[in-house]
Amino acid sequence: MPAQTFDAGAGNLTLRFHRGDEFAAHMRITYRDSGLPIDLEGYSLSAWASLFDTDEVVAEFDLRVVDAAAGLLSLSLTEDETADLDAGSYRWRLKWIAPNDVGRTILRGVCEVLDERRAA
Repeated sequence: MPAQTFDAGAGNLTLRFHRGDEFAAHMRITYRDSGLPIDLEGYSLSAWASLFDTDEVVAEFDLRVVDAAAGLLSLSLTEDETADLDAGSYRWRLKWIAPNDVGRTILRGVCEVLDERRAA
């Protein structure tokens, strides 16, 4: 699966998947000015989806650094995790804590969960 590339400023990305389907996305994080990858060695990463009105977390994405030097990571949910979500729209965020303890939201957007019965 090809990686989408995002610079280190907070970007927006819509995630879309069907309930009950496994979901995965590969992302490359780069410096805004040069487009060179950010080495993710030593970074802590977290991503979650929440309700719009209460910020209640409804899902936590599995995040894996695929290639730290290339700034490449994988964001995923299992089939069971997507099946547990109601069809609809949620807010999601990807946050990092850099080795110098600076926290930043680097991606955010809408997470659209489609009803699996309409997938056919």
